[in-house]
Amino acid sequence: MEERRNGKAATDTEGYLRQLPALTLLNRLPTAMLGVELLGDIGYANPACAEMLGYLDPEKVARQSLPALLSGHETRTPADCVDLLRTTTSVVSWNHEEGYLVRTMLSPPLLLRATDTLLLIGITDVTASLWSEATQNRSA
Repeated sequence: MEERRNGKAATDTEGYLRQLPALTLLNRLPTAMLGVELLGDIGYANPACAEMLGYLDPEKVARQSLPALLSGHETRTPADCVDLLRTTTSVVSWNHEEGYLVRTMLSPPLLLRATDTLLLIGITDVTASLWSEATQNRSA
């Protein structure tokens, strides 16, 4: 941190990573990342998450309601949806902007301390692999 204030460039990988702001890192990840406040408001979506859900702008994802994004959960409260995201170990379906479903697996929450005010999860699209698996099972 001191190096960044002094304008000194990092000379090694660890130094570079220490200087890299967390939001910059999250925005560069190829994995979809979603940050949800504990009461259910979407606080952050990285560009990969926006693309996966069919949005051009991550800010548009952040303006959506969590129950509206989660397929089959439109009548649940946002806080109930947060509990689902925090505890699920099965496939989660999301509503794509163009109307179809995106089937995903979620990482365990990345922020787990009692003082964390955000549930941060990685989301992996498994739609194609599930479709391929189902097609193979039908032809067998």
